[in-house]
Amino acid sequence: MKATSLFLALLVATGLKACLALESDVATIGSAGSNPVSPIPRQMEAQKTLLDPEVYVTCKCLDGTPGAYYVNKNPNGNNTWVIYLDGGGECVNAEMCKSKLKTNLGSSTYMANVTWMNRGLLDTNETRNPHFSSANFVRIGYCSQDLWLGSGFEKTEDDLYFQGRYNVHGVLDDLMLYHGLNESDLVIFGGESAGGIGALALMDEVKRSLYVMGSKARVVGSIQGGYYFLNDHTYHGKDPPPAPFIPWGTNHFPGYLNFWGAADALPEECTIHHPTQPWRCIVADYSFPHVTTPVFVAESFTDKTVLPLHNGLPLKNNSNITRDEYDFMKQWSLTMKGSLERNVVHRQSGGSTDSGLFAAACWTHTNFGDGMRLEGLTRAEALNQWIHGRETKLMDPCGTVLCNPTCYNMPDRT
Repeated sequence: MKATSLFLALLVATGLKACLALESDVATIGSAGSNPVSPIPRQMEAQKTLLDPEVYVTCKCLDGTPGAYYVNKNPNGNNTWVIYLDGGGECVNAEMCKSKLKTNLGSSTYMANVTWMNRGLLDTNETRNPHFSSANFVRIGYCSQDLWLGSGFEKTEDDLYFQGRYNVHGVLDDLMLYHGLNESDLVIFGGESAGGIGALALMDEVKRSLYVMGSKARVVGSIQGGYYFLNDHTYHGKDPPPAPFIPWGTNHFPGYLNFWGAADALPEECTIHHPTQPWRCIVADYSFPHVTTPVFVAESFTDKTVLPLHNGLPLKNNSNITRDEYDFMKQWSLTMKGSLERNVVHRQSGGSTDSGLFAAACWTHTNFGDGMRLEGLTRAEALNQWIHGRETKLMDPCGTVLCNPTCYNMPDRT
C-alpha cells in the first residue's frame, strides 16, 4: 500500500486538511513473540527518522524542516506501543519563535541523530522499568513550539510553520506503514509537559485516526506534567519580587490560539461546551471532562516548571522558600488539587470514567521516578495496575506542599 493511501483515508475520516483483567501488581505489558529461551539483546539507542517531505508535505518543524521521530522496537516482538510527544515549552510571539530556529525545538536538523530510551516509561532497562521495558517505544520530536496544536497549511508572514498536530498524524501513519503499529494490541499515547498538553488535546482524534487506519488496538492515554489550568492569579509577592514569566491566562490564550493557528486541533466536545471561548480547551482543567479516551494523569501539586515559567515564582531548585513564596505555592497547589478532584477523581461532564491519577506533593515537573511513592506505589506501578483494570486514583495523603518524604530534590523553607 502506498504511503499516501492510509493518510488520505485518515484525512477523509478526521477532517484534517494538511498532510497528505488484573493479573498481579507486577504484571508486565505485552508479550514477546520470539523464543523465550534465547531472547535477542535489546539496545536502548533509537535513530532519528525524518518524515518524507514529499509525502507529508505539511508536517514541518518551525523552520520548515521535516518532522522527526525516534522508534525503538523490541527485537523479540511485542504488541504494546508507548508513543510519547516530547516537551519543550512554547513560543508565543515571532521573536521568541525565531530564537528557536537553530535548536532542536525549532528544527529537525538540530535534533540528535541518536537518542536513548532510558528514562521513565520509555526505558528498555527491565530493572528500572519492569512493567513497560518490553514495549515498543516511540518519541516524537517537538520542533513546532505550538503545544502540538498548530494546524496551519502554509508558513506564516513571519516565515514560521506551526504544524505540530500534523507531525503527530504523519508519524502515526509512518509507524503504521513501516514499523508494524497496525499489529498493536495496546497503544499508550501520551507526553510530558508541552507534550502532555498536546497529547490530551489530540487524544480522541489520535484514537479515531488509528482506527481509521485499520488498528484494532486498545488506546489509553498517559500524561505527566501536562495537566494545566489557567494561571490568572500569578505571584505578586515582595520577598522576593516576581520573576519574568510567560503569561498563561484568560487575557493571553486567545492570542496564542490565533498565533499558532490551532483552533481546529482543540477537542470538539470541549469547544461545543465553550463556543465563545474555545481557547479554554487548550488546558486540561477545561478539556479533560470531555475526553472519552481513558487517561492516566501524573502531576505534582507544586509544579517546579509551571510555577516559575507561567506564574513568576522566583524560586529555584534547592533555594530557600520565603513566606511570600510559600503562601503562593500553597494557594496554587490547592487550585491544582481542586481541579484534579473535580475532573479526574470524580470526572464530571460525561467524559470517560476510566481515568487514573498519581498526584504527588513534590517539587517536580515530569520526573515521577527516583523512588517517589504514593500509598506504597511508584508512578509506573500505579499506571500498570490501572491499565490492567484496577481503579487507581492516588492523591498524596500528606497534603499539597512539599510534604511527601519520598520526594527528591526538595527546596528548603526559611
